[in-house]
Amino acid sequence: MEIMIVVGMVAIVLVGIVAFAVSQHARQERISAMRAFADKQRWDYVEQDDSYAKKWPGPPFSNGGTAQDLISGEHRGRRFLAFTHTYTTSSYNGTTTTTQTHVHAVHTLTLPERVPMLSVGAEGIFGGKVAEAFGFARVDVGDSDFDEMFKVKSEDPAFARAVLGAKLVEHLKSTGPWEWRFADDTMISIDKGKLEPETITAHLDRMIEVLDRVDERIWPGGQGHLR
Repeated sequence: MEIMIVVGMVAIVLVGIVAFAVSQHARQERISAMRAFADKQRWDYVEQDDSYAKKWPGPPFSNGGTAQDLISGEHRGRRFLAFTHTYTTSSYNGTTTTTQTHVHAVHTLTLPERVPMLSVGAEGIFGGKVAEAFGFARVDVGDSDFDEMFKVKSEDPAFARAVLGAKLVEHLKSTGPWEWRFADDTMISIDKGKLEPETITAHLDRMIEVLDRVDERIWPGGQGHLR
C-alpha cells in the first residue's frame, strides 16, 4: 500500500514537471513571436512589466495581477501601448477553494491631456463595474437609439456629452456597443483573451476612429471643455 502511495506521488510530481516544461516552452515561443512581430512593425516589446497591471483605476487593474507581452509605439500618429493583463481570483464554498484566471487584452492610446473619467459600452466586460467602482451616475446624451444601445458613465456628465457629440454618436451606433473608457490621460479598450499581434492594428484603428470624431475644442489648443 505504501509503495502504491509513493508511486502515485511520484507520478503526480512527474506530470507537474512535464506540464511546467510544456508551459515554459509555449511561453518562450510566444515571446519570440511577439518580439519578431514588434520588430517588423518597428515597435517596442517588453516581456513583462507588472507596474502596468495596476496602473489605471477600475477593473481589471484594481485586481493587480501581471502585464505581459507589452507592445508600444506609434500608430497613425498616436502613441499606444497594448498588453495581456492576467489576474487570479478564488472562491470558497465551505468545502473547496476554486481558483479562476482572468485574461484580457488591453489596448491604450495616450490622450492630449488628463480628462474626467468616462466609460462607454454595453453591460459588456466591465460596463457597470467601472461605474460602480467610482460611484458614477449614468449619462444619457439625448439620442434615444444611442442611449438604448450604450451605457455611458462619467464623473462629469457635461464632459461626457461634449465627447459624445453628434458625429461620434452616429459612428458608435454603426459599430455597435464595445467597451472603452477614458482614465486620466489614457483611452483604454479591454477585450477578453490574450493580446494577439494580428488584431492590434484593428483594435487601435477602432479607438482612433473614436478620437478622430471628438470635438477638438476639448483638447489643449482648443477652447476648453465644451459645456
